[in-house]
Amino acid sequence: MRLTIPVSGLLIGLASSLAGCGGGEGGLRMPDGPFTSFSAIRPNQVTVMPGMSQTISGSSSNIAAATFDAFDSAKSNMKLTYDSNMSLSAISITAPKSTASFSTALGDTISCASGVCTASSASGARGVVIDATASAIGWNYQTFGVWDNLPTSTTWQAGAISAGAPTPASGVPTSTTPTFTGQARGYYIDQNGALFGTFATMTALVDFSKQRIDLSTSNPTLTSMSGATPPSVDLSLSGSVTNPVGTNQFKIPVSTPSTGPNLSGTASGQFYGPTAQEIGGVYSLSGPGGKMLGGFGGKQ
Repeated sequence: MRLTIPVSGLLIGLASSLAGCGGGEGGLRMPDGPFTSFSAIRPNQVTVMPGMSQTISGSSSNIAAATFDAFDSAKSNMKLTYDSNMSLSAISITAPKSTASFSTALGDTISCASGVCTASSASGARGVVIDATASAIGWNYQTFGVWDNLPTSTTWQAGAISAGAPTPASGVPTSTTPTFTGQARGYYIDQNGALFGTFATMTALVDFSKQRIDLSTSNPTLTSMSGATPPSVDLSLSGSVTNPVGTNQFKIPVSTPSTGPNLSGTASGQFYGPTAQEIGGVYSLSGPGGKMLGGFGGKQ
């Protein structure tokens, strides 16, 4: 089926940030700076976060046949621009195979409620990014976003990024057993090529003494993004891995229940903060029932 994207849908866009006088976005703009924590961000500041991303590309007339691009943890980043009221005025995401741009100064829209920001551009790009400065979110060291767009009249792309301040290897604990809770958002493409937005609760049980991570999502919900009625399918994810001692990044084999669309793939992520206070990552799955792509984040 051919995908059409309503301008009123959600997007994340990338926008260039100003390093001098702000053109209608709150006056004097602070220069870009490396990200350390959300609590350190000040009004009129642009912050740049290194990240990891997963993207998917295909034909706009048959997104069921879209294929996943290579996972990236070296060339991806997210740039957030805040105005004088500490509201997001621009979001930019860069991944090797896809970018998205959005700026209120250019007439695009960013709308935030309880830290969940949806965005759309006149070109039809849309997405969701989590603004961790919001008290309702409570994260300090990481965030994630998802986006999709039509780069040309015949192509379609979507992506997910996790970004923030990674935990150094020396800061990864060796004895605690915390539980991380948060959320996951992304996309589901069914076998007929219908596109849906996804949301779920994320839980990660971590035993640092054994370097074991058990990741799961629960209570998934679907929102139609192409006019099709959301199917009654269980898109909960689950998987576990034993991570090598002294490493921060991880890859977890994950799958949906065998009674559902029967998808399997990988969740790639890392811990964030000086001593692994938070966790985040991206995931991609495929199988007989379609494909899934998204990001997740949470804190102890």
